[in-house]
Amino acid sequence: MPLLVVTVLAAVLRLWQPDLAPLRYDDVDVLSRSRDVLVSGPTATGPLTSWGIPDPPASVYLMVPAALTASPATAAVLWAGLLNVLATALTYLMVRRHLGATTAFVAALLFAVNPWAVYFSRRSWAEIVPLFTVLALWSAYEAVGRERARWAVPFFVALAAQVQVRILAFVYGPAALLTLLFWPRRWGVRWPLVGIGLGVLLSVPYLLWIERNRAVILGALAEGNRGIAEAPHASGVGLILWVAAGYGLLPGKSGIASWLDPLGQAGRLSIGLVALLLLGGLVMALLAAARRWPFWESRVLAVLWLVLPPAALALQSSSVYLHYLVALFPALFIVMALPLGWLLAHGRRPVKAVGVLALGFLIVFQLLTTGLLYRVMQAYDVDDPPLAPLSLRQAAAGIPREAAELLGTGERYGVELPIRFWQALAASTIAETQHANARDVFVLSGEVDPLTAERPAVLDYLLRPAVEPSFLAADTLAFPMLRPAVYVELPDVDPIESLERFGERRARVPVPSGNRDGRSYARVTFVPGRGPQGWERLAPSRLTAEFDGGIHFMGYRADQRSLRVGDDVPVTTIWWLSGQSPVGPIVSPRLVDGAGIVSRSVSPERPLPTMPPGDWIVIRRDLFSIDGRLAPGQYSLEAAILDPAGRVLRRIDQPGESVPLTPVRVSGR
Repeated sequence: MPLLVVTVLAAVLRLWQPDLAPLRYDDVDVLSRSRDVLVSGPTATGPLTSWGIPDPPASVYLMVPAALTASPATAAVLWAGLLNVLATALTYLMVRRHLGATTAFVAALLFAVNPWAVYFSRRSWAEIVPLFTVLALWSAYEAVGRERARWAVPFFVALAAQVQVRILAFVYGPAALLTLLFWPRRWGVRWPLVGIGLGVLLSVPYLLWIERNRAVILGALAEGNRGIAEAPHASGVGLILWVAAGYGLLPGKSGIASWLDPLGQAGRLSIGLVALLLLGGLVMALLAAARRWPFWESRVLAVLWLVLPPAALALQSSSVYLHYLVALFPALFIVMALPLGWLLAHGRRPVKAVGVLALGFLIVFQLLTTGLLYRVMQAYDVDDPPLAPLSLRQAAAGIPREAAELLGTGERYGVELPIRFWQALAASTIAETQHANARDVFVLSGEVDPLTAERPAVLDYLLRPAVEPSFLAADTLAFPMLRPAVYVELPDVDPIESLERFGERRARVPVPSGNRDGRSYARVTFVPGRGPQGWERLAPSRLTAEFDGGIHFMGYRADQRSLRVGDDVPVTTIWWLSGQSPVGPIVSPRLVDGAGIVSRSVSPERPLPTMPPGDWIVIRRDLFSIDGRLAPGQYSLEAAILDPAGRVLRRIDQPGESVPLTPVRVSGR
């Protein structure tokens, strides 16, 4: 019955509405590589680490079953959740065998309901997998506590598999080494050699890749930490207590959702209680070792596997992210369960009552945390009109910032854009692209590289292979000449020109917002194909010029005619790049004085995006400041275009090298 309780509870919490689980860069990085394996064949490496070297490939292969489904992102959440449910059930069986039924139930129950354990088990990426940690620790229990040396084989294989999932699993090295050194006779020699041999065999593809790329790896390691440099508000020990208590997934105090404040107060009490339990577990393990209590080795092993991994984490060069603390599962819960199990099994009712109250408080607080998180995620509904109340939508928009400020590591967990939002946006985009028979899809995401930026990575994964998207920076629009195109605007990106000027909104997908409506939207817009005259008519201020290299100027927007020193001046220019234009021409707005001398230009000057072959309309906004070196007076705002080497392209329709746009008066402060 206890096994059924913890298994069902773990499953309900982890498998509930998988489309509301987060979908971020790390998730799609693993999933896209799993898809590549199905298309292109085996790989020797996995996702890139913060050290600048790739992980081994096991995380990629681990998600292949999800990649085989029609909805891999959702299937990956279910698959990862099931692996973690299995880890919870095995924790109960392992601890019951070696530490008793009461301690086993408490440890597995704490594992099942812990909000951080639930949250990370719903991520599509394969972080350090608790299932392999449970298998390694169980093997150590059997070899040390039951003197069954043959368990050395699954011990080393599980550790090797863990490293193949994430190279960071080397943090288990000190704990594994001391597990061998403290009890060498119980391990023997033969079975450890077999296990090590199988573990090395499992690692051969990655080891061969390392040998072939040794110089690159050494250079990346010499470059040092690529992680987030911001220091956490809590110490390393403090973060461990937060994870054990289930604190910090939601803000401890909220200016947006004051109904979370009692939960934050309970969370601080939970941290104190967890600190006492961990200290009690440590003392019990030491006493058990000193007095040679039955199964004292199992208590000491749990402490070793709790204390040594974070110590190893502190020595590695990358920033210590909170998700690294998944390495503490399940040892964290076993050590907490030692004093709780003793209290609950005590013969005196008052002592047992203390255990019941302590365990009950932790379980209720942690269930409430996960329940409230899931309640807030209900704000991400795609119905119109919305089903979630206004206050909940506004809370969902602000809580991520508050929770990130509480954590203070630069990371953001908890209330995040879920799979549901991204899938709805991708489905609308694909449907409109197919309906319009458009081959060009552009995403206004603010960031442009799906290999390094999160939102481009997510949409690039979900849209392919049906659609091959291009990504535009916030200051640029690009339109193919004579061809229709589909444009996707993410909610917090403000395009330099409203896309409704160029086409028709065809779909929108809502997200929670802090505005008065409690909603913002990602939008899908269809822009029909137009020729040169059609694009000229849409220019805010029409003005034409021709330059060398088949580049045409078509218009501009410059709303400021009177400027003061210190002002920022936005200038929007519209260019027609023909198929013969140089790759990456540089737009150069400038102020020219009455003598024709350039007095101020954009610095640094940036090239236009590189477009596929063909004719393109590119609209770009540049911003430059009027600093104190510029003398007050009358100027001309002009636009020039440079080749990629920075040489000015001359006009071919009349003498000169720039297009006068408008007179500008500059005055002092």
